[in-house]
Amino acid sequence: MLDFDVRWALLALFFFLACDSTVEPVDAGLDAFVPAPVDARVGLDARPDATPPEEDAAPPDDDAGPSDAGPPLPSPVFVDVTVAAGLSSPHRKPATCVMSPDDTCEIDHMTGGAAVGDFDADGWPDLFVTNLEGPDHLYRNLGDGTFVDVAASTGLAAFPRHSNGAAFVDVDDDGDLDLYVTSIAGPDDAENGRAHLFIQDGGVFTEDAVARGAALNQGGPLFGGESVAVGDYDRDGYPDLHVTEWLAIRQLQPRTRLLRNRGAGLPGHYTDVTASVGALTYSQECWESRVRCSSYAFASAFTDLDDDGWQDLIVISDFGTSRVFWNQRDGTFEFGFRTSNIGGDENGMGSTVGDVDGDGDLDWFVSSIWDPMFTCAREPCSWGASGNRLFRNEGSRELVDDTDRAGVRESGWGWGAALFDYDNDGDLDLVAVNGVDFPHLSLEDAFAVEPMRFWVNDGTGRFQERSAAVGLTDTGRGKGLVVFDYDQDGDQDLFVVNNGALPRLYRNDGGVGAWLRLRLVGVASNTEALGARVEATVGAQRITREVGSPSHFLGQSEREVQIGLGRASQADEIIVRWPSGVVTRLTDVAAGQTLVVTEPDA
Repeated sequence: MLDFDVRWALLALFFFLACDSTVEPVDAGLDAFVPAPVDARVGLDARPDATPPEEDAAPPDDDAGPSDAGPPLPSPVFVDVTVAAGLSSPHRKPATCVMSPDDTCEIDHMTGGAAVGDFDADGWPDLFVTNLEGPDHLYRNLGDGTFVDVAASTGLAAFPRHSNGAAFVDVDDDGDLDLYVTSIAGPDDAENGRAHLFIQDGGVFTEDAVARGAALNQGGPLFGGESVAVGDYDRDGYPDLHVTEWLAIRQLQPRTRLLRNRGAGLPGHYTDVTASVGALTYSQECWESRVRCSSYAFASAFTDLDDDGWQDLIVISDFGTSRVFWNQRDGTFEFGFRTSNIGGDENGMGSTVGDVDGDGDLDWFVSSIWDPMFTCAREPCSWGASGNRLFRNEGSRELVDDTDRAGVRESGWGWGAALFDYDNDGDLDLVAVNGVDFPHLSLEDAFAVEPMRFWVNDGTGRFQERSAAVGLTDTGRGKGLVVFDYDQDGDQDLFVVNNGALPRLYRNDGGVGAWLRLRLVGVASNTEALGARVEATVGAQRITREVGSPSHFLGQSEREVQIGLGRASQADEIIVRWPSGVVTRLTDVAAGQTLVVTEPDA
């Protein structure tokens, strides 16, 4: 087991050295979306009036796909609207350490999560924000650029807990969003030492994690709950959960767990299948592969890396390398280090998945610690500071470390990260938050006050860092990071949870390209269409997106699929590959609208 005295010695040295398929068009400005359905099989004859604002749209060219050509980035592209939006309540931490009054408080300084979901189904994305001390916040989007906290009236403020990670998910397949929240706790805090599952009924949430097998407190309290990933790995139509734990108690093994939804017989109830399906993060097989097999996991995601229609599982670990578990399509996983070539990263914190090079498969970014002055005090080294990793997907279950060619290695002490198309030009850009402050070590170097990082994609998977140019200058030690179009204007905005400080809502004013959004509704598949693949043809370019894969550190971004069209006025073809195996095809889909696409019968 890891010696934490050695860890802190290493950390001090580090800082010293570092000195019937239906499609419903939705007007982005409506309070509710109830237009008549249009048959996707015969194209879209009905169009909403909503189009990109004239000043934000490049001249349309039906024959051209997305393009990066154009004037330099305006400054600022992102505008801080936190106070005006009503989101200025700070992330709070207790006066003494959560674990115990005399511990290092390390885990306290790594908290602060958020989740996006339209819990009231009014067409506007709402925001849940966790607190380590005091009640959490459920911010209802009022549709006018502002939010109001409704945690008390919806039943979410009644439970004392030290909350950390969160995700909205329809666990019982009834069509509304429930909420899963992780917590951290001391050894004598049974109430906080578990996860919480809030079941929604008509806008009111009732906590029911213990009865539903999702509390993760069997055998004792859950001490360091981190992120929660949501997916449907067995394709039974009911969402499964993967919950990570980071633990500062050396006598115990962290309980990172895979919870399988019991499905039609008992929807929204869970069984721990981690060991039985081959998803243990600390196994003999891992040791035999000679990788750093830490089970201290910060984040995870369900995502189809091998493009076989089944979601694999990726796990991001501190004190070791990240790992991939390949879905064997029979309810089990295969530990994938031997074939995937991902053993080089160290101290993974956050993660995001997307097709960065436009080749049709999904690539994987892992945030970490970067300091070129760092040297390990002894070998084997339990951790390192070699920076982020971008694993480019080569197909056939092979990933290649493409970090330096892509230009994304350096971001200080990274945490939450997200791939998103900020300017609607068709390719995915990258944002990451960073910074850490451990007061008990009196660390006063650059890691305590660092700006966010923002990389612009040139369309080939090469990036240029432009955070200052676009106005992303926050130095608040960000942890959770989510992407969502809060004002429904067609470009994606950013929300950052700063540990022990004010959050930041950045309105995106840089979405100059035309756009199209899809909101998928599963029927045979899970209701949120988690795991669905969307392929859009725009001129000569193909754009690939996956529903549900952007599970970031402590956070969850919106489920809607954003397709940047650049100068084009339409997507020539859109193909939706549902988890059930059903395929929907749409043609000549006009820009400037949000479509609700419902899965057809098989």
